[in-house]
Amino acid sequence: MKKRIISALLTVLMVMSLFTGLSVSAYADDENPQVVEYTLKAGDYVLKLCQAQGINYFTCKDAIIKLNGLKSENDFRFLAVGRVIKLPATDAAALNIIASGSTGTGTGSTGSTGTTTGTVSAAKGSDSVAYYLIPYTIQRGETVAGICNSLGISFTNYADQIKKLNNISSWNKVAAGKTLLLPSPKAPAVGTTCYQVVAHKIGSGETAYNMVASYGVDYGQNTKLLQALNNTSNLAKVRAGSTFYIPVVTTITASSTGNTGNTGNTGNSGNTGNTGTGSGNSGNNNSGNNNSGNNSSTKKYSITPNINTAYGTMTFYVNNATVSSAAAGDKVTVDVNTTDGKAISSLVVKHADGSADVKLEGNTFIMPGCNVRVDAEIQSGYDINIESNYPTITAAAVSGVSASSASQGANVKIVSTDPGYMVDSATVYYSTWLGLKKFVTVNDAMCFIMPAANVTVKATLKAVPTYNFYRADCVNGSFDLQVNGFSASKAAKGAQVSIAWKAMDGYTLTSINVTEAVSKKNINVLNNSFTMPGCDVEVKLTFGKTDNAIVINAALGGKLVAYDYESGVKGSLITEAMTGDKVLIEGEPDTAEGFDYDFSLTVTRNADGNLVKTDKVVSTSTACAYAFTMPAGGVTVDGQFNGVYMDLTVDFPNSSGNENSVTVNGNTIKDTFNTTERTDSVAVGSKVAFSTLARDGYAFNKFEVYVNGEYSVELSELANTQSYFLMPNGAVSVKAFFVADAIPLEAASIRGSGDVSYQVSTTGKDGEYKTACSSKVGDWVKIIVKPSNAGFVVPDNAILVTDKATGKSVKLIKIDNTSYIFQMPSQGVDVSVILVGDPHKLTLKTMNADNNSADLQGKSLWQISVEGDWPVVENDPNGGTTKADVKANDPIVLSLTEPGAANYVIDKVVLTTSGGVYAGGIEYIGNQYYFLMPDTDTTCTVYLKAKTTSDVSLTGCLIYDKSRGSANFEMGGTAIGSCKAGDTVMVRATAAEGFTYGPDDVIITRADGGTLTSGTDVNAGNFVPVYEDKGSGAVLTGWIFKMPQGGVNVEINFKQSEANAIELNVYDETGAVLTGNGYVSVQYGGNNFTDISGDFGKVPYGSAVTVSLTDLGKSLYNLTKVTVDGVTCENRVNFFGFYMPNTTAKITVILTAKTPEPTSFKLYSSYDYNKGTVGFYVGGNPVDTATEVDTVSIVFTPTAGYMLDSYTIVRKTDNVTVKEETKLAEGSAKTVDVKIADVMDDFTVTATFVNRTYNAKLKIVDKDGTEITDENLVQFKGADGKYKAVKSGSVVEVVFDNNVNIGLTSTGNGYKITKYTITDASTSKVKTATESNCSDFNFKVTKEGVSEIEIRLEVK
Repeated sequence: MKKRIISALLTVLMVMSLFTGLSVSAYADDENPQVVEYTLKAGDYVLKLCQAQGINYFTCKDAIIKLNGLKSENDFRFLAVGRVIKLPATDAAALNIIASGSTGTGTGSTGSTGTTTGTVSAAKGSDSVAYYLIPYTIQRGETVAGICNSLGISFTNYADQIKKLNNISSWNKVAAGKTLLLPSPKAPAVGTTCYQVVAHKIGSGETAYNMVASYGVDYGQNTKLLQALNNTSNLAKVRAGSTFYIPVVTTITASSTGNTGNTGNTGNSGNTGNTGTGSGNSGNNNSGNNNSGNNSSTKKYSITPNINTAYGTMTFYVNNATVSSAAAGDKVTVDVNTTDGKAISSLVVKHADGSADVKLEGNTFIMPGCNVRVDAEIQSGYDINIESNYPTITAAAVSGVSASSASQGANVKIVSTDPGYMVDSATVYYSTWLGLKKFVTVNDAMCFIMPAANVTVKATLKAVPTYNFYRADCVNGSFDLQVNGFSASKAAKGAQVSIAWKAMDGYTLTSINVTEAVSKKNINVLNNSFTMPGCDVEVKLTFGKTDNAIVINAALGGKLVAYDYESGVKGSLITEAMTGDKVLIEGEPDTAEGFDYDFSLTVTRNADGNLVKTDKVVSTSTACAYAFTMPAGGVTVDGQFNGVYMDLTVDFPNSSGNENSVTVNGNTIKDTFNTTERTDSVAVGSKVAFSTLARDGYAFNKFEVYVNGEYSVELSELANTQSYFLMPNGAVSVKAFFVADAIPLEAASIRGSGDVSYQVSTTGKDGEYKTACSSKVGDWVKIIVKPSNAGFVVPDNAILVTDKATGKSVKLIKIDNTSYIFQMPSQGVDVSVILVGDPHKLTLKTMNADNNSADLQGKSLWQISVEGDWPVVENDPNGGTTKADVKANDPIVLSLTEPGAANYVIDKVVLTTSGGVYAGGIEYIGNQYYFLMPDTDTTCTVYLKAKTTSDVSLTGCLIYDKSRGSANFEMGGTAIGSCKAGDTVMVRATAAEGFTYGPDDVIITRADGGTLTSGTDVNAGNFVPVYEDKGSGAVLTGWIFKMPQGGVNVEINFKQSEANAIELNVYDETGAVLTGNGYVSVQYGGNNFTDISGDFGKVPYGSAVTVSLTDLGKSLYNLTKVTVDGVTCENRVNFFGFYMPNTTAKITVILTAKTPEPTSFKLYSSYDYNKGTVGFYVGGNPVDTATEVDTVSIVFTPTAGYMLDSYTIVRKTDNVTVKEETKLAEGSAKTVDVKIADVMDDFTVTATFVNRTYNAKLKIVDKDGTEITDENLVQFKGADGKYKAVKSGSVVEVVFDNNVNIGLTSTGNGYKITKYTITDASTSKVKTATESNCSDFNFKVTKEGVSEIEIRLEVK
């Protein structure tokens, strides 16, 4: 067990860089040196292996497919752990493998002329364009997977590279507005600015810097991108002969034609050789590198990032392209990515010379006509330390991602990395500068809020029950069940179980079914893994032939099964089908879990990843099925069942919860600023997620989830451990509980020698007090002071307790000379204690600092004062004045006398005791020095310097953040660079927009190290704040002071402006006031307010503020216009946004009333897909729902050879037939219009298609073609099975797919049939012309029908 714990702990403490290379244990194939073999491990994927091997994924993927017997790139995701795969040893080897013929004869055809999408290649010489990086700015509501699908990029295959390229730690952290770089083997649309990734073979002596510079790429600006593309953090280590990838900015221009593809190689004996693909070169034959801006004469100016690269990276974009310079007037976007546990504290753009700031709107600015620098201040995170000698296996997670640090305020969860154990209890603490432990509240969900300090985590674990796997037998393949990468036969509830499988040659995985062993309930399987429920499970895998496989992935809410279309749902289940066969996919929903029969379906070709057309052939309230035609190479089937709606009630108390929300499938439904309880209808299977933030003085404790009134252990555990659950089939109630927060009792500030401890009573002032290091709001706290020796005492009024929230003193009740009690306020207190001890002697001496002599001793130049007593002047020329009876720790004030101040300044003050120079502090405030009497006899020596009249230089004496303001020295309103000691000087300070300063936001330090103090008299050594009338009242503009000897250093602290209020007014289009009705929501900084309260809090300057409609507002109004006085407010379709000004934001909102939405109804259909189709249209557009104002056109389209016989339209609610027609015999499309207002219900259309009847004209001729008009020579046997005599010109009925028999009657026995000719009805062309010598003939009517039958008779 001990080894197991240490192993797991080491795993937790490993920090993995995004760009750490993979060490691939690949071995050369003895039979083929161009190939290496590799055994797949957990976490491997093909792109990663290629990068580790130093080969280009895009160049080699076809070779990998061929070497491993795969059908397409899509098969990469089905490669199982433990499988041995083959890789090309080099890019050149890959090209040879692709070009080599299979075992067969025949020459491949010449590839067609390739065309490029405007891709003028940036590659030089033998270099080539490997692929493209397409920039895309993510919008609200979009996902990375959805973006990739819309751009035709395989998210499954490139997800890990996308993470590396964009420094993404979690897909849940990709925020709207972030610009992504997406890899694509194809060029984007014309006009797009993107990167061409050039593959360059490294020559001897080449460096990364030189290779990059040869393409005009800025090495410094693109370091992180180069590291990601080349899968290395050390670009200094490049190997000659390997491939190096260089990102070159390119704008896609007009299309050009590539070169003709090569002819395929001739294979050996047997099968046909490979056909040459001939995809064409990407325009390499075009001259010049048409990179964006290369030929432009517009001057560009540099953009220099200033950021601590250990904490984050900074990238600049113009028109979605990465840049390091821009032209004046360009709109530049700044993208800052911080590492885990770090946060951006400020972002400032300024002229490179520091002469002026550039206005930043959000994260964009307009480029001025000069070079600029962008400064990003990153707030570093604080460490999370897990004690390695403590018997636990724990890790910290921030936003679901394992972390070893976190920023202040982050929600950190303590988790077990061993699935057999869970966290039972935990303590989190940090140490103060005095070494005192301060404990952090850990709630019942094992979460805590990160303080502004490094923390230590200790946790105890408890074993959790495990459940068995039952493995069903399988053929044509095998599989293994793994937990944390190791084979397992059981797992704990909540553990992630991976399924590693291996198919026999020629077969592939077609389905995975995991069910609860007893209930047979389906368990959702995603990416070959599932979450272990609290019971035993059964796992079944099936394998089918690779060429014909139907791979059915697990569907949320039920099970999908495949049947042969002809046999229907009563036939046998199938896992494979031949090319061209029709396949029926039916759903078996978990109705007991609240899912209905309707489901969505996608079918994907395994060969190329393209979608296969599907048709919903059954759509009723009790059945749903889709049909498709099987393509070559097999398919993958994905689906999801629709859930019924159930009530979800949430109860989050406002009294203790400050910022709480509930989302369903990503959409917020909970607004706790209106009510503490709310009920919504939510579909079964929906993801219901929660977030909470406690008010000051409280901590979140736990969620409780009830289903149909009964407490749910499973859902409560999910809510508390994962902050979400899937909506079950029942009414759900969620309650949030908060507890009074533990407030740390911080170490007291002690003047003197002694200790301070605390005791806490939770039962009132007169209750039992117990030793504690924290308390809760309202508890009574006892302060106990213990002087270090009997000589020290606590004077009256020598203990001060200050409320941290208000800065006011907290009332103290004295118990005895060393004990006081007080009641704890909401945000804690600061405690300071003064102790004084036994009396000692203090001797005063004077030294001349100019000549290091005692010639100034006893000249009454300085004095001291103890605790307000009469001053004692140093006036003893013989050895120093002595002041007796100064108590240890008494405060002493030292200053110059009037004659001393007129001629001298204090250079330094030195205290000495019998132990040498006293190490205690001496503080200079104003023109005086302060210190506390040591606990021993002490000598105080003052070194004096004569005053001088020389100029004091002020150069370099001002210290402040130039991005936040400016300052200068003045005398008489004129700026100065020097002055005389004793001159009255002003420091004038001007804050930048969004920043301010107060009268105490300055530190003026003398040359001797002392500091001036704020006051009202410059002659007393004070600095005095200066206020000037600026038209709107007196405004602080700086400070004045008398310049001391030796000059000063002035440090000014410009602070971000105070937050300001929001004033909101809401009107309708007529001007009627709507404010206060709860229609409008205002959001900033994670806060969400409605217009009901009217109090939106204080908003920091520059904060992004959005204005949108609440759910109630959306149901009644459209958001028409939002304006903010003096500020640009941008329309973002579903909301308006602006940045908070440095004043009150006055917002005006205009709403337009909505026209009530008409009621919508569902349209269902049932028909034989083989014989015809039924479609619904409104205004010519296909629909599956319609509203009460619509007229639906129902179009019945028979398949060739069939006709519409009848149809019925039946209301769903009461099964009443709305309309029907029979015996239609419609061979062409028929349209029936239905007004929804006449039905006002969902309805089902059932169509019956039958074999089509054709009217065929008979023509009887002789051998010369002359028509024979005699009757009763020929007889006809039709669909009714009866013969009847016919003559030339007769019209007979023939039916599709039926046999027709024509022969001679007894009257016609003197003739013989020498030829018969049949003409198609659909084309009017002769289909069959048969020479014969018979008395009768038969033929079967095809779907083209028959229009004429010509029979040639000759006399026997």
